[in-house]
Amino acid sequence: MREEISKFTNRVAKLVGSQSAARLILKVGGNLIKKRFLTLLLELVEEKNSSFDQTWLNRDEETINVGDVRNLEEFLRYPPSFAKHKYVVASEISSATPEAISALLKITEEPPKYAVFIFFTNFPSRVISTIRSRFTILFVKFDPLSLISKDVLEKIKDPMIEALVKDSPDAAVYVEKHLKEVEETVSGGKDFASILEVFLNGLKNGVPDFVLSIVAEQLLLAIGKKEIPYVFQKLRYVADSKSLSRVSKLFFNAAFVLVEDIITLKKTAYWKGIKRKPYIPKYLEMNVPTREFIDWMFEVYDANVNQDLSLFLLFSRFALFKRK
Repeated sequence: MREEISKFTNRVAKLVGSQSAARLILKVGGNLIKKRFLTLLLELVEEKNSSFDQTWLNRDEETINVGDVRNLEEFLRYPPSFAKHKYVVASEISSATPEAISALLKITEEPPKYAVFIFFTNFPSRVISTIRSRFTILFVKFDPLSLISKDVLEKIKDPMIEALVKDSPDAAVYVEKHLKEVEETVSGGKDFASILEVFLNGLKNGVPDFVLSIVAEQLLLAIGKKEIPYVFQKLRYVADSKSLSRVSKLFFNAAFVLVEDIITLKKTAYWKGIKRKPYIPKYLEMNVPTREFIDWMFEVYDANVNQDLSLFLLFSRFALFKRK
């Protein structure tokens, strides 16, 4: 069941206020959600600016080393300067090294009363039991619509963006601040060449994957046999070894979504519920994907195989579904 972020924040604020040296492990979603929630929580608990009294062990889920933890001893040595508490935050506690965990166990055993530990995780099972036993653990799925203002929601006219916001809390947080940019990205491509250009620019400019996934869907629907070498060459030129995996996953995830929609439209009576309604005319022009193709996508997605080749084959096989 999904919960409004304001109600959940109130619950956590009461825990922070009622506990001495509050220790929390939270599973709340992606990095955008974590930062939004923390901002709301501190606004609720603190009456003054508390930025000086916060420290992050990691902000973007990078590895937490023992040196990062040892710095906490100095941070927690003195009471807060401007706030009621001092906050120790980790965006992903499961990424701590064994040495860092050992140091954390010592610090969290008898911390000062003003300390508040807020450890986020997407992988609760990876957090060792000795850490979990000292913390209050809370899991929540936020209602995406509680993360976006009514004014912004009323401005959303594109059905693709509307579906994105309703399905993804992280997308809702991003769209709240970047609606115009998202609209330009999603509607920026009118034909194959312009869709490809929008995708390449999005890669270079750090557009989030949940927005680029829509452009990847559009590109897969627009691609034909003659465009495959061109789009593949362009992607390889832009994608370095680190981002190639991201590009490959974007297109495979887009393909899974489209394949599910095509099958729904062609084989069941539930196609009216398809959220990507602007694509339906394109689906009508395509054959139903085979079971073998779907099995192949799952195998490639889960396997550590040559991403160049798998991406090229995906484009080739997807183009074959077109009747024209």
